[in-house]
Amino acid sequence: MDEKIDIKIEQYIQGELSPENQAEFEQAMAQDSELAAEVALQQDIEAAISEPEVAELEQKLAYLMRERSPAKIILPSGWRKWAVAASVVLIVGLGYLLLRESHQSRTPEELYLAYAELPSDLQLSSGIRSDPSGQESDPGISVWKVVDSLYQAKEYGLAEEKLQTWLVQHPDPQANQTAIYYYYLGMVQLQMEQFSAAQHSLRKVRSGPYAESANWYVGLADLRTNGTSPEVKKSIEQFLRYENPYREKAKAILDGWPEE
Repeated sequence: MDEKIDIKIEQYIQGELSPENQAEFEQAMAQDSELAAEVALQQDIEAAISEPEVAELEQKLAYLMRERSPAKIILPSGWRKWAVAASVVLIVGLGYLLLRESHQSRTPEELYLAYAELPSDLQLSSGIRSDPSGQESDPGISVWKVVDSLYQAKEYGLAEEKLQTWLVQHPDPQANQTAIYYYYLGMVQLQMEQFSAAQHSLRKVRSGPYAESANWYVGLADLRTNGTSPEVKKSIEQFLRYENPYREKAKAILDGWPEE
């Protein structure tokens, strides 16, 4: 098919034909199976390059190129059939190289922001919430619920005050209460970007259902405050040694670790 037909197909797919021309083109497709097949192929290609993943790649590439060059990447709305394969290979390859370069040049702050993903709430472990009879087993449960509500409302200062008040009133808490207290306090402090204070709090969570999560956030806070030192790298690497919820994130962070 010649270039004029290619242009007509593109205009049809993009909805740029007048009602009269569209009706005429659809009649032509009904009479020409080769043309109809070509239009169907181009519609499939258009749908494929409109997928969210491709759109996201386009945005990332545009952002990265703006960071490195005044030029912007603009993907055409309709691609000619003779350019589709080459364009996809070029864009994916360029995207991989640029994203890899960008990832490996991330600062500790950028790595922290990319992988911290602080929880939106401080869910109590079911083992702490109640005993087998269904009764609340932790006398501080009402306090934890209040702190959790304040945390979800992003009232981090008030949540911290509530925790500090509770500790004054309970200077010798039980072991499970200590774990909850310091985990909640550490998460509140991370939200307020008090990284050193959060590390100090979370290191006190030595056992129980929050220990692994606390250990993970200690490593992230350490990355944020102390940078990509060998010691910090070791604290992240420990999550590669066994199956855990943070293993893939640890891999991603280490993939972006600056070369020594």
